[in-house]
Amino acid sequence: MPAPREVPLSLHVEANGSVVVFEEGTAPFSIRRTFVVTADRGQVRGNHAHKLCSQLLVALSGEVLVSVDDGMSQQEFLLSEMTQGLVIPPMNWATQKYLSQRSILLVVCDLLFDEADYIRDYSEFISLL
Repeated sequence: MPAPREVPLSLHVEANGSVVVFEEGTAPFSIRRTFVVTADRGQVRGNHAHKLCSQLLVALSGEVLVSVDDGMSQQEFLLSEMTQGLVIPPMNWATQKYLSQRSILLVVCDLLFDEADYIRDYSEFISLL
């Protein structure tokens, strides 16, 4: 089973600002869906796994601590720069803790939304492994 991994994202700096581009080839999968999550300091989101969906997480603003559990070990990743992405393959339980006020997290997925793909109970996740 693939492990979560950090991926660098290209930053293009110009005199009047900077740009990070998300397009085919940015993620290690075909991009099918994107969404943005905002939360205040101390909030916890996620707390689920996907059966088939892979995700790329990028903190656009603030800091987000991502905990990833593959059923045997846990890893933590601090996302705080929009040039730093975290790929979470399917069958990894992920939780995001928002460390900054009004943090903004971009999530890029390889599948469209499908509630049947979500595993929202940790004991069910462990049994499926």
